[in-house]
Amino acid sequence: MTVLVLGGTGMLAPAVRRLLADGTTVVSASRRPERLEAHPFLTGIRADWSNAEGLAGEVAPHGSFDSAVLWVHLEHRPTVYRAVSPLLADDAVVVEVSGSGGRVPEARELATTLLAGRARTLRRVLLGSMPHGFGRRWLTDEKISAGALAALHGGPAEQVVGEL
Repeated sequence: MTVLVLGGTGMLAPAVRRLLADGTTVVSASRRPERLEAHPFLTGIRADWSNAEGLAGEVAPHGSFDSAVLWVHLEHRPTVYRAVSPLLADDAVVVEVSGSGGRVPEARELATTLLAGRARTLRRVLLGSMPHGFGRRWLTDEKISAGALAALHGGPAEQVVGEL
């Protein structure tokens, strides 16, 4: 299995490490690929969401992807999703990781239209926050990554990590 991870050096870094430990080949496209340790199953690519065609051009030589975990800011999703969709296998499992903005109908429709074509499975992971003392705190990278991996390996079409 070959997995494309967009944004794999920040909050999804634990997910990338787990995939590599399990023997999965990972292509991780991010602004700072050097943040991931070298690994024989890892290809780190320097890319930026604001240049979707450049991102796709850098990723394309690494083949068709069996699955993908995508963390892309809402404003860049249309161009990035259009650019990477042809790089995904017809039956790929695609996990879209999103903040609470991913709940709006336009965001849902965008992913469905651009990523769920053919026989692909699209799963969404919506990120919330956690109670902390008398307030709230953001999720840890480990919790976010665990949610993304759970979606990648099965589960419901949509899941929430934390509380919205």
